[in-house]
Amino acid sequence: MQEAKPRHSPIAALAGVLFLALAVRLLVAMPTACISKDGTWFIEMAHKLADEPVRHMQIETKQPGLSWVYLAVGRVTGHMSAATTPVEWQSLGVWIAVLCGAGVCGLIFEFARRLFDAQTALIAGLFAAVWPQGVELSADALSDMPHLLLYLGVLLLAASNGATASKRALPYVGLIAAGLIGGLAYWIRLEAIGLMPAVVCWLLLVSKQTWKTRIGRCACFALGFLIPFFAFAALTGRLLFVKTPTITMIEPDALPHAWQWAHMFPFWQTPGRTVEAWAKSGRYIFAIFFFVAVLWKAVPRGENHLKRLCAWLIGWHLLLVIARVSMHGELSTRYLVIPAALTIPWAAAGFVGLIRVLAARQNPANPNCVRLYLIAGFVLVAAPMVPYLLRPINSTRMPYREAGLWLAERAAADDVIIASDVDLKQAQFYAGRMYPNDEKWRVGSIDTLANNDIPHLWITFIEAKETSDGPTATPTDAGAFDKTFTDENRPNGKQIGVRRIRR
Repeated sequence: MQEAKPRHSPIAALAGVLFLALAVRLLVAMPTACISKDGTWFIEMAHKLADEPVRHMQIETKQPGLSWVYLAVGRVTGHMSAATTPVEWQSLGVWIAVLCGAGVCGLIFEFARRLFDAQTALIAGLFAAVWPQGVELSADALSDMPHLLLYLGVLLLAASNGATASKRALPYVGLIAAGLIGGLAYWIRLEAIGLMPAVVCWLLLVSKQTWKTRIGRCACFALGFLIPFFAFAALTGRLLFVKTPTITMIEPDALPHAWQWAHMFPFWQTPGRTVEAWAKSGRYIFAIFFFVAVLWKAVPRGENHLKRLCAWLIGWHLLLVIARVSMHGELSTRYLVIPAALTIPWAAAGFVGLIRVLAARQNPANPNCVRLYLIAGFVLVAAPMVPYLLRPINSTRMPYREAGLWLAERAAADDVIIASDVDLKQAQFYAGRMYPNDEKWRVGSIDTLANNDIPHLWITFIEAKETSDGPTATPTDAGAFDKTFTDENRPNGKQIGVRRIRR
């Protein structure tokens, strides 16, 4: 039988969850790391928005919401100064991700408390604190955690106002606010578009309400969501941002080889690969406890309204994942971050259910021993995740950082740096040659871009680089470079060489 839910959130337990979440994320984020390629884009876009916001929002094909956050925070902290180094910008982006990641753990705690009880909420919060993918995405300058924070906020705010029987104006105001937050989440990541149909479908099917009430509340949420959505469309001239055209609408023979191969991705494998990506997010441990909660009748079912809203959200999100796979022929574990976060409370419920049964059988005369069993069980669950929490972020990308910092130290302001490949974007970031200083960074062949009248530096891959068309090698040996950079963990892997062109 499900325990009675406390009226107020246990503040001490929530504080403990937030403390652990911050500690783990800071531990992972503190070591020297290379920023991800998407992270460099968000920071560069912040500088573009400071100059010509509308023009650059129309040109780019990614959601600029996080870049607006960087711009706003950067102006307060002084990061928008020309003297700010790339490493300082990286620190700002990581701090924002760390704080949002910790906030996500707090919202998962509250989500589980409303679904089940305070004890399950504590375990759910602790699971979220050591959630491997959540920690990894919180230690890089990426948009996943800021977006997930807003997404969970919409879930809780909509659930608080959509299922109430009150006829006063407060629930309607709350739904407008939830819609506005959802629309702002869309500015950060495209998948927030699934909030609109999911919440509307849930509101239409809320029981014990008249159809007039249901439609009115749907209209309030839709109004809130569509205000930032159409503002985005008005500024960019597009309703949706897509990175590439829909592949199925193009003749296969007209596509590049890589896209043809992506189009040949066996679509029937999508459900299995999706489940695998979701389970991998929690290193398969959370998935096991989730299925225990779903299949074992001894585990409480959860609060009905919130449970149904969560089901609608996951359902619509999976439809978006399937659409993305059909369009791009790729599936990343990052696409399943939202379902992974939404199912953590059920994983916690399955874990707590097992512990309660075990404690009752081992020591039925002492009900307080459940706490000791929960502590021991959590240590056993968290132990296999420790190696994943200790892994350096983007460790194989460190040569990009080292090469870029080497260039920043030795290149004069009027030196032109020529890069052989667009994949050297992270080196460009650390070299300080991103917008608005990108005129002195060019991508292409050294023979076509070099000019005898201008000092040049050359950066390229030394080792053979695997592409969809097979390996391509740079016809220059390592001895011809002033400095080479290699991944210490993979000495036989990709190397980066940098040298000054001497005429």
